[in-house]
Amino acid sequence: MKTIAFSKNKTNLTCPSLIELNMTENAKFSQELFMKGNIHIVSRSSYEESADCISRIAYLNCGIKRTEVELYRALQFHVKKVQGQPRRLIFETNNQGAFKRSINKFVNKWYEAKDPLCILITSDEMFDRMSEYYQSITYERNVQKSSGNDPINDLLKEMETNPLVQEVSKVYIGSSYEMKLARLKIFKAAQSKSPVLILGETGTGKDVIARLIFKLSIYNNKSFVVINCSAIPEPLFESEMYGHTKWAFSDAKVEKPGMFEIADKGTLFLDEVADLSMENQTKLLLACETKEFRRVGSVITQKSDVRIIAATNKNIFDMILQNRFRQDLFYRLNGINITAPSLHSHPQDIQQIAEKIWKEICPNGNLSRSFLELLSSNLWQGNVRELKSVLTSIFDLFGCTSPTPQHFNAVFINNRKNTENDV
Repeated sequence: MKTIAFSKNKTNLTCPSLIELNMTENAKFSQELFMKGNIHIVSRSSYEESADCISRIAYLNCGIKRTEVELYRALQFHVKKVQGQPRRLIFETNNQGAFKRSINKFVNKWYEAKDPLCILITSDEMFDRMSEYYQSITYERNVQKSSGNDPINDLLKEMETNPLVQEVSKVYIGSSYEMKLARLKIFKAAQSKSPVLILGETGTGKDVIARLIFKLSIYNNKSFVVINCSAIPEPLFESEMYGHTKWAFSDAKVEKPGMFEIADKGTLFLDEVADLSMENQTKLLLACETKEFRRVGSVITQKSDVRIIAATNKNIFDMILQNRFRQDLFYRLNGINITAPSLHSHPQDIQQIAEKIWKEICPNGNLSRSFLELLSSNLWQGNVRELKSVLTSIFDLFGCTSPTPQHFNAVFINNRKNTENDV
């Protein structure tokens, strides 16, 4: 789907980007919507084709208003709100000049980056005219970008001989571009003091990435504190994170430090951070911004020089668009963003990863070429965690042998059946 995307974070708002959104992958579609613009203009036909994909996102449907109504007047968020959220309004006009003036004035004067994503629907004819209007500017920008070297590739080449990056490659292995990029970001994150946000499906090794960053960082002689946000009962969040004084509540028989205090001068790893409620996200945001906190029951403000690494297997971009994750907290945590690649995105690495796992399980054993090819042909929904589980099960059942497809089927098919039954 083609859109004309305006970004509140860009200085030149009158020159939006002409982008093509991926409609085959829902997760990628919502991520691109969020990352590439606050406001997207789409044609009526494109909107109708993508209605199913868009319908699950919290957006503003802007279609059908007449030419005499200016966009910024129709969408005054500070006036037209229902229960704190902007109304779903409709705007459509064939007056290209008026529309461009309205959208620019609206973005500059009324729209704030914290407001929900806005999708404006225009007629096909006007969308084509506006696309042509911006085409030359976008074309020149793309030509200028493509004429130079890719800075990521240059950096990857530069890092190939770095001994620290090579050390990371022994733990987080793979020769694909996705894995090389992940290792590069791990290395750069370790050299930085910025917060880190690790995204990826379950079983992709987000905790491994967090520990590698800590191991290579200047904080490695301090504490590494792990807290699973999904396991904290909501009423106990403040007590767990910031501690409490004696008798702050009925069960508080002794004074207790919180995770922020324990991790002072070190690293705090917030696993499954997207599972926090909106209320607790607000409390976390304040501590992340100021590096200050108070124990429950105390009036004394304490400081904590803690480096935060957060991770989640949720689609955080969908959650932001649906107002289930605070956008300002995302920006606070997203100092350096690292994606842990799913196995299906780099199947060429499956054999190498499987051989490493098998060597750890059975130091003297080997995996045959036919067995490795069988592993590569499967879609590992549970990623490396599932692959390791299958290989461990084969070892537990059949010992340190050279597995065959029959060994694989005996474990893999039963595991899948049990999983499907549980679901």
